Amino acid sequence: MINKRILSSVLGSLGVFAVASTITFNAKASTYKTTPMLSYRYSQKTANYQDKSNSAHNKVNSKSVMNPAINNDSVNPNQYVDVIKYMKAKPRVSRVSYKYNATNKQLLIKGQAEGLSKIAVKYGHNKVRIFKVDKHSAFNVKYHFKGYGTFTVYGVNSKGKVVSNKYKISSKKYATEKPVVYKNTRNKNGEKIYISNVAPSTIRIFNKGKLVKEFVADSSGNTIFISQKKLRKSNSITIDQKEFYKKTSVKVKVPKLSIGEANMINY
Repeated sequence: MINKRILSSVLGSLGVFAVASTITFNAKASTYKTTPMLSYRYSQKTANYQDKSNSAHNKVNSKSVMNPAINNDSVNPNQYVDVIKYMKAKPRVSRVSYKYNATNKQLLIKGQAEGLSKIAVKYGHNKVRIFKVDKHSAFNVKYHFKGYGTFTVYGVNSKGKVVSNKYKISSKKYATEKPVVYKNTRNKNGEKIYISNVAPSTIRIFNKGKLVKEFVADSSGNTIFISQKKLRKSNSITIDQKEFYKKTSVKVKVPKLSIGEANMINY
């Protein structure tokens, strides 16, 4: 028979142990607060990871809460993160148009100059000229010149340094192309000249620099007759042509012939 005093002592000891055990196991052991999305969480406070992707910060205008299963979860719109990437626009010359003014012998150049306050225009080997850009990022240039050089338009900073793309305007763009003399014959009455030309255009024929004939060509192939009286014994015939709003073409020489001779280009 167990002694009641001993049993009481043992139960008392167990009671103390139970109290001590209860205090030990009831210590705060709850996990950290879960994310607002799911109940998933790491088992530790810290974690190491290795990113092997080539992706850039999220795509521009994407929605993200750093959740791999965002398409399958109900998302509070207030928890979206808008990813917006702003990039500084590079200064650029664009939308360039041009036409030639024969009266003033000027090339009129218009265009847009985004992010620029000044543009430079260089013609051939001439000195660079600077023009202002208006508050609407537009420029309007009138450039008086001679010859058939190339124009280059570009943006510059306050020190004159190039800060944009370069836009080139060659003579092929602002001037009429040269006519082609593919055949000419001469007899005692005068000379026939067969040409290939642009149409419509104005054709001019010169002898020793003096204008001897001029007409408007509506077709791309024409035959020109020059009388012997206008040719004289010594002749040096040149031809040019001009389209509307373009500079007159470079003059081309007609092969010199004696009476009874003919010339033809073989293609």
